[in-house]
Amino acid sequence: MRFAFRTPVLAVGLAILVLRVGTAVAAFSDWGLEQQTQLHNKSQPLFGVGQPLGASSTEDLDQAQALAHPAGLISVAKGLKVNVRRHHDRDRDQQL
Repeated sequence: MRFAFRTPVLAVGLAILVLRVGTAVAAFSDWGLEQQTQLHNKSQPLFGVGQPLGASSTEDLDQAQALAHPAGLISVAKGLKVNVRRHHDRDRDQQL
């Protein structure tokens, strides 16, 4: 009779212990940091880029400059090239 009472109590106690330890371990891992680290380490074989951008673009183009050189509106990592497709180019390409 004593054994039948202790088994469920021990099982509940063990379950609580496992949940608390699991929560404590999860609190120390940073999922976002892990993803950034993996992306940094695998960016060359996956995307052909050696490293991510160090900072966002600081370029400030007016409307005339943006229309003349639209690729200047964005920053890309080393090894990447930018091709700008205009709306009228898309319509012409679809007719080919």
